[in-house]
Amino acid sequence: MSAVGIYNDGSTNTLTNVFWSSDPTSVATISSSGLVTGVSVGDATITGASGTVSGTATVTVALSNVTGITVSPTTENAKENGGTAQFVAKATIQGGSPVDITSTATWTITSVSTSTGTTDDFSVTQGADPAVVTVQSTATVGEQATLTASYVGGTGTTYTATARITVTP
Repeated sequence: MSAVGIYNDGSTNTLTNVFWSSDPTSVATISSSGLVTGVSVGDATITGASGTVSGTATVTVALSNVTGITVSPTTENAKENGGTAQFVAKATIQGGSPVDITSTATWTITSVSTSTGTTDDFSVTQGADPAVVTVQSTATVGEQATLTASYVGGTGTTYTATARITVTP
């Protein structure tokens, strides 16, 4: 990274005495020369400060060698009127071990099995690990929904996997 100062007269100059920091460092780190290194999947805020002036940028660390994703469990029951079910998403990595992407995946309810049910009968947490599906009071016993996890890999490819939730008494 580099920091560019904008002066009162409108001129610009690349700053050389910049103090760099990253938050959280569990996602990305930055060296004193401005080199960002990905540590784990997610977003990190990079701050550059020179004197009393600072600026920030967000970096996204994504996996570039993903071959697919899985959701587990693939089927789960949740009680009516506020029952919950928990799910985890993992990326399958070419030549490596699976990586937990639960908190960075996008979770949606994509279909419901009954003609009177709607996707509003269920809510899904975003950015949590594990992802939690909550059954709303409008859901009926026996209703089933499909939960879809989506993840965009570092190459721009979107990967999806699904699980089924059934409302129980």
